[in-house]
Amino acid sequence: MIKYSLIILLGINTMLGQSEDKIMHTVTCMGISAATYTFLRNRKQPELKSRFISFATTMAIGTLKEVVDDNAINNNFDWNDMGANALGALSFQLVISVPLD
Repeated sequence: MIKYSLIILLGINTMLGQSEDKIMHTVTCMGISAATYTFLRNRKQPELKSRFISFATTMAIGTLKEVVDDNAINNNFDWNDMGANALGALSFQLVISVPLD
């Protein structure tokens, strides 16, 4: 399921003319969200709590990365990167909503 979702995400980002950097932000954040959600569900955490924490963790990591970028020489905080991060985190939330039956 996630493999097909990644293919669709890559296709959408490519059709929208997104750079390789934005595609990497999207895919990486989808992976972070998936890993966090899976970790929490394996620890028997409730569904809604796992979804919220996985999304929040992903966005916190993405924000931290942009803050570090902002403090680097010849770099700055990029709101488009944050949008790509949110797209990846939200895409995972949509993927786990689709029944596998």
